[in-house]
Amino acid sequence: MPLLFLTLACTSPVEESGEGETGPVETGDSAADCAGEVSPTVETTDMPMVLRVRWETEQESVGQVRFSGAGQVSRITRADSGTQHEALLVGLRPSTEVAFTVLADGVPACGGSGTALTGAFAASLPPAAVAVATPEAADAGLTAVSVITGTTAAAALLDESGVVVWLAAMEGSGRIPYRVLPSLDGESVLFNETAAGDAFPGALYRVALDGSTTDVISVAGGHTDFVETAPGAYAMLGWDVRAVEGRTLVGDTIVEFDASGVSRTIWSTFDSITPDLTRQYDKGWYPGNPEAEDWTHVNALAYDADEGAYYVSITLDDSAARVDRASGEMTWRMGNPGADFRSEGGQHLFARPHSVQRIGDELIVFNRHAVTEGTPDCGNAVRVSFDEAAGTAQRVWDYGADTCLGVEWLGSAQELPAGSTVVSFSSAGRLDEVTADGTLLLSLQLPAGGQYGFATRVLGAGGSFPDTE
Repeated sequence: MPLLFLTLACTSPVEESGEGETGPVETGDSAADCAGEVSPTVETTDMPMVLRVRWETEQESVGQVRFSGAGQVSRITRADSGTQHEALLVGLRPSTEVAFTVLADGVPACGGSGTALTGAFAASLPPAAVAVATPEAADAGLTAVSVITGTTAAAALLDESGVVVWLAAMEGSGRIPYRVLPSLDGESVLFNETAAGDAFPGALYRVALDGSTTDVISVAGGHTDFVETAPGAYAMLGWDVRAVEGRTLVGDTIVEFDASGVSRTIWSTFDSITPDLTRQYDKGWYPGNPEAEDWTHVNALAYDADEGAYYVSITLDDSAARVDRASGEMTWRMGNPGADFRSEGGQHLFARPHSVQRIGDELIVFNRHAVTEGTPDCGNAVRVSFDEAAGTAQRVWDYGADTCLGVEWLGSAQELPAGSTVVSFSSAGRLDEVTADGTLLLSLQLPAGGQYGFATRVLGAGGSFPDTE
């Protein structure tokens, strides 16, 4: 299953010193306002908008690069120590001039400032229409998201104004990534592909940020969502198809695995929930057997390392659940009338949930359907406050777009560190960032037919962080 990387060679406005490399650029820094003396070189990479800067210092120092593309926020790379230094500049737009400054122990290095030009993709995704964009107010960082337009499906990183700054396209009709995440070691972008059934392999792709390598890990029956629990250790949702009293029911699992593909199933919905055989569950959703009944339809997976717990959304049960990683037990379920929490006045908490995130004593969930009876089924994000000891839960925040957006698949909501929430109305092709009081900070709309997958905001993709100084 090859991947197609849409690339063109990069050029630079400075004198080239070799294939794919530009020579040092000096700016006349004086010894009074700079430290040391460096001669940085800039190399293009296989990912056109990612540049590599190398430099050497006479004395050991902590090295970084501060950089900014035209019209973009400033970023700064992760620090490294020594005399030989290297940094990837991630988060740049195509065909744009980049200004950069090498820092030694936090001080601009003499001769360390210059400019370079990023490349462009041989083909690109249609740009999103920007209804609202306030990068200075929005929560900083890149958005990792899958983008599907026309015949192209790709794992992408978007900058603070919604422009694609990293892209790996998937080759072949009908192949799409669902979740996109930077790897925990900061060297790659991860994304997944769903299996055609429990007897077929799903896949986790790991693509180096500079586009130089691609690794593929097969996961039997893996589908829809995944997490990286520790560097090189992963978990993905899986299918669990069983015969129950003459009927074929499709449940779901959590499967842990590593880079070698060694895996273990730690939980199945059949372990914790009893099917209601008085019901007829929907058919046609499970790709491996159109006559199988889609019983639970778990479609989102989150991991809390501090708790050692997974969180899942169980779409056809209108619930979210906590699964203890060590024991593999579902410790509680919320939302379904028969679950472990009661809500005030019988308030509906979830309706076809498609993402889940725990923040303290709250869950942030995206619903495909309306949570209030009698209203149109519009995609919406909700926050639910709960008291685990008392077994109570209450919806405390709702957000829907300014117009009703029907969401046919996926959808996600993620609270960001500064308190806003990024919401993906996936199949409707809209991505919003909204504050707690409903103020839109960013709103992107793909052209007709365009779709987003799960969306995740990340601060340090590839070791390049927003410059907050």
